[in-house]
Amino acid sequence: MKQQQQIIAVPHPQEWANFSQGENRKQLLVVSGDELPATEEQIDFLQKILSAVQHDLQQDALFLNTTRAQRLSFTQICRATPVQNTLVFGLQPAELGLHWRLPPYRVFRRQERAFLFADPLRELQQNQELKRQLWEALQAMFKPESK
Repeated sequence: MKQQQQIIAVPHPQEWANFSQGENRKQLLVVSGDELPATEEQIDFLQKILSAVQHDLQQDALFLNTTRAQRLSFTQICRATPVQNTLVFGLQPAELGLHWRLPPYRVFRRQERAFLFADPLRELQQNQELKRQLWEALQAMFKPESK
């Protein structure tokens, strides 16, 4: 039996203004996807996380604060803006149009890009073990390259 393919509409990059912020100076894509958009408290928590690895959410990243219902395409994002590192909270790779099965808190490198998937920010805020796993993964993701 032939499986039917489903066509899913994804927002055009011009529509991202409704749920994106940041200057993307360091080509860091940060996506928060949960049942509801991240709260100010969760965004502050995220800023602290990024500060610990010498990144600023407003200056260094493109932050997409969205929900699980909002469809995104990693390919479309990369066509619109340069991305070197991708940090995703609360979504699976398939929810970004990536056909990979990746364990959370493990850095995955492909085509000179690094990817890290983690639990939603609301869960991370409450769980010390998840925070530790995220910290270790971020250190691996942003460790200085040896020359």
